[in-house]
Amino acid sequence: MKATLINIIQKAIQMQVSDIHFVLTEELKIYFRDMSGIKLMPLTANKTLFEYLKFNANLDINGHFQSQSGAFQLTINEKQYFFRFSYIQHLSQCCGVLRILNNHPKLQMHDLTVERDVLRIFKKWITKRVGFCLFSGPTGSGKTTTVHVLLEEIAKRNQLKIVSLEDPIEIYSTSYLQLQVNEKSNFTYEEGIKHLMRQDPDVIMIGEIRDAYSAKMAFRAALSGHMVFSTIHAKSSEEALKRFIEFGINRDDIMNTLTGITNQRLFKRKSKNAKICVYEVMEEDDIQKSLMHQPTTHTTMKEKIVKYYEKGFIKKEDVKKEIEI
Repeated sequence: MKATLINIIQKAIQMQVSDIHFVLTEELKIYFRDMSGIKLMPLTANKTLFEYLKFNANLDINGHFQSQSGAFQLTINEKQYFFRFSYIQHLSQCCGVLRILNNHPKLQMHDLTVERDVLRIFKKWITKRVGFCLFSGPTGSGKTTTVHVLLEEIAKRNQLKIVSLEDPIEIYSTSYLQLQVNEKSNFTYEEGIKHLMRQDPDVIMIGEIRDAYSAKMAFRAALSGHMVFSTIHAKSSEEALKRFIEFGINRDDIMNTLTGITNQRLFKRKSKNAKICVYEVMEEDDIQKSLMHQPTTHTTMKEKIVKYYEKGFIKKEDVKKEIEI
C-alpha cells in the first residue's frame, strides 16, 4: 500500500499539484487539484488506501463519522515531504484530502509578479514596523506563498524576530519561528496567539483569519505595535474588508491599522511552462475610501485580468473561468 501511495504522490509532485482528493463510494476515485481546478485522474487504488492514510496521519480508525485531520512525513526520491490528511465520512461516501505541504519552488520577491508597481508596494510593506497587511483570494491562489516570500525577505534584511502561527505549516523556514496549531494537544488558534505574543515578536504571521476571534487578535497585535501579516478567503479586496466588518472589527481600527490588502489569482502563463500571479492591491487611501463608501482608484481584479490577457500573459479560456470577456 505504501508503494501505491508513493506512486500517486510522485505523479502529483510532477504535475505541481497542491491537493489530492480521494472519494470512496462503491469504488475509490482520485482527483488532483491544480490552479485550473479539480481533475479526475486515471489512477488505480482500493479502499484500504483510506485506512493506510488514516493510520499514517494518526487518526482514529474507528471514528468513521468524525471529521478528522492529521499530519505525517514521507521520504520520496531522497527528499522529505510533509503532508496533512483530512477525512470525513458521509452516509453514502468517504472523502479525504491529502495536501502536500512543501511542494513549493523556492521563490524570491521579484518572482511574485511581473508588475513593477506591485513589487514596489511589496518592498514598501516589508519596511513597515507597525501595521497589518492582508492577502486574500480563493484556495490555491498562492496567498501563503506570497506571505512567506515577504517574511523571508524581512528576515534576510533585518534583525527582527518573526513568529508565525499556522494550521498547518505549509512552507517550512529556518529563518523564523513557526508555531503549528495542534487541537489534539489543545494548542488551538486561540492558545497559539497567546503563546505567540509571549515570544516578544516584531513581525507576526497568522496563517489565516478564520473567525471573529482571530480577526480581533490580529488587529490587537497590530494596534499594540507589531507588524502583522495574514490571509483570508475572499473574492476581492473589498469583500475582505466586508468580512472584517462582519467579524465586528471597528471601522476606525481598520482605518488606523490596515496597511494594505491584496487579492490574487494564479494562472498558467501562456507562452511558458510557468505560473503567473495577478494581484489586485488596495493601499491605505483606497481602504479608507471603501470603508466610507466612496469610489476607489485602485485597479480591480477584473481590470487586472483583462490587462494580463491583452498583454498575452494568460489564455482566453483561463480568463473565462474568472470573468466574462
